[in-house]
This record gives sequence, structure tokens and C-alpha cells, in this order.
Amino acid sequence: MPVSRNILSIICILLLAACVDRIEFDDIKPANFPLVVDGFISDKPGPYTVKLSQSFDIDSKATIRIPVSARRLVISDNDGVLEELTEISKGTYQTSTHGIKGQAGKVYKLRVELSDGKIYESVPDTLLPTGKMDSIYFSYNQNKNSEYGFDVFANSSRESSTSDRFMWSMTGTFKSETHPEFNMKACNYFQGKCNFAPVCSGYRNIGTNLEKIMVKLYPCECCTCWYAIFNESPILNDDYYSTADHFKGVYVGRIPVNGWTFMYKIHVEVRLLSLSRQSFLLFKAIRDQKRAINSLFQPVSGKIPLNFIQLAGANEPIQGLFYATGISSKSKYILRKEVPNREEIPTLERMAQSGVGWVSCLDLFPNATTVMPAFWRD
Repeated sequence: MPVSRNILSIICILLLAACVDRIEFDDIKPANFPLVVDGFISDKPGPYTVKLSQSFDIDSKATIRIPVSARRLVISDNDGVLEELTEISKGTYQTSTHGIKGQAGKVYKLRVELSDGKIYESVPDTLLPTGKMDSIYFSYNQNKNSEYGFDVFANSSRESSTSDRFMWSMTGTFKSETHPEFNMKACNYFQGKCNFAPVCSGYRNIGTNLEKIMVKLYPCECCTCWYAIFNESPILNDDYYSTADHFKGVYVGRIPVNGWTFMYKIHVEVRLLSLSRQSFLLFKAIRDQKRAINSLFQPVSGKIPLNFIQLAGANEPIQGLFYATGISSKSKYILRKEVPNREEIPTLERMAQSGVGWVSCLDLFPNATTVMPAFWRD
């Protein structure tokens, strides 16, 4: 049985929103911008990640970007230090742990070489030192749609040597479980026979196509996932007194309360990032256009500044952003027991009994992974 619309409506708007590590260009269609680049380098230790994907048609039902492989990706600085990134999964590239490291004052760019001969370079960007993330805190409340959640706020401060342009971002990471083995309506052909349950569930049909006998022979590979929630649009300091030394109570996002986000707990990280003028203007363009249309799912008017220059190949622009930033961050867990009305949050058992979550956890929401994040503690 599919996940209920009420639960999905709470989560999906946030899951498909923009964030610092990943930018949604919802106004871009494949005919105009077939490739989207998304990545940055910071003053924190690597590895640094760059993602390449096929932009999708917002009028279609498919909202998952298609990862794209390149022939070569290289990050370099103004001193001639460079590193070629390794493709760790299709369309996702990383530097090595002990490779190139972002340093304040240096200038960085990304070179993208495609297999068809097209070559692009990002506009060089200077890494500026950031301010200080002093603290984060939460406020539990009901929004105008009568949905409960935690509003997330940050206190930050400026230091004398830091950039004048800042951006705040929030990432909420939660763990959830599903029961793909309960959904046996589909045939799921595997090795020439109907397996009925998804293969990743570990269950195998040792019977026939007409009389199934399901036995669990392998561990489930798609029952436990971690998901990421992001703030809906860039949060920039031009919304505040731009020359202030302290930024108090900056609203950075909302964590919805439901059976998925609080099946266990949620890890909330808030980052304060320094931006160069060119990166600031690009994020500002994204923010202003999202505000203008008041919808994350409709095309926007106007044009987002391009961050890449084409050096070779048939003329075809790409969209996206590679930038350099200094980062200061704070993080906290919100536990299930900290939710005031936690008795109203459905448990995994209750959800499974009603048919909710009878899917691969990788298909439940975007930004899903079966790999436990390094910061996660059970």
C-alpha cells in the first residue's frame, strides 16, 4: 500500500527544497540546460563532493534527477595545486581524504570535461573566512496548517577578519525503516522467476510463479535508510542588518514531526557560510525567484546567473554552482522523547500494520542512503 498523502505532504516540500550542499534549479528544462553541477570546497577537511545530474522537466511526474558521469573533474587553486576527483557512484565525485584542502584567501575553480569533448570551468571563487556559529535552538509549535514541528533558530556573530556576506543552511538527518517484504503484489522478475517481494528485501521465492513460497535467505539491503531535510531557500544576511556584529534568532528551517522524521531521532546541523560577492549574488537570485513565485514546484521568471564558462566542444551551457566557502557549524539531536505529544507519533509497527512503508526505503523519499552517516550515533 502506498505511503499516505498526508505524511508525504509534510515531508516532500522540504526534501525537494534548496540547500547549501545541493541546489534545485526548478526553472531549468533539459532542452536548455541538460547538465547541472553542484559542489563546493570549504576550509573544513575533505573529502569534497561534486554532483553531476541531468536536469528534469518539472511538468513531468519524474522528479528525481538522473546522475551523469563525466570524463574528468578537477579542482584547482591559484597556486597550481590540483586534484582529479574520483567517481564514487554514478554522477557523484569526491576528492581524497588527504587531497586538496580549502584555505582562506585562495582562489578555486572546477574543471568539468565531458566524454563528448565539451569542457567547462567554473568562475574562480575566493575562499573567505567565516564568522562564528554561536548556538542553535528549537521551538516546538503548530503551523498555520495545524501541523506540529520544530522551528530551528541560530545565533551567530561576525569577527573582524571575516566576510561581509553570509548564508545560513540547515540539514536535518533522520533514520527510518520500511517493510518492502510485505508488498508482494508485483512480480519482480529475478533470475527468470517471479520473486514477488523486492530482491533487496532478502526474500526469495523458492516456489513457482503460481504458488510462491517466500523465504528470507539474505539480509535486507533496503529496509533502513537515512534521509536529509534542507531549508527551503538560501538564507542570506541581507535580510538582516548587514553590518551587525551579532545575528540573533535567525530562522533557518523547520523540522516536521511525524512517524518518519521521529521514528528514532533527528540530527540537526546549522552552518554559517562565508560567500564571495559572485556566490552571494547567485544564491540571492535563487532565493528571490523562489520568493517571487511562492512555490517550489513551478518555473520561475528571470535568469539565474551562470557560474560556468565553456572552453571547448559544441556550444551548450550548463547550470549549477561550484563555490568556495568558510564554514562554522553547530549540531544537535532532537530525540523522540523530546516531542511533547510523542504519543501521537505513529510507531513503525503501527505504520506497517496499516500498510504504510511497504516499499524499499530508497524509494520512500529523495536524498535516501543506506550508508549510515559518519556523525550518526544510534
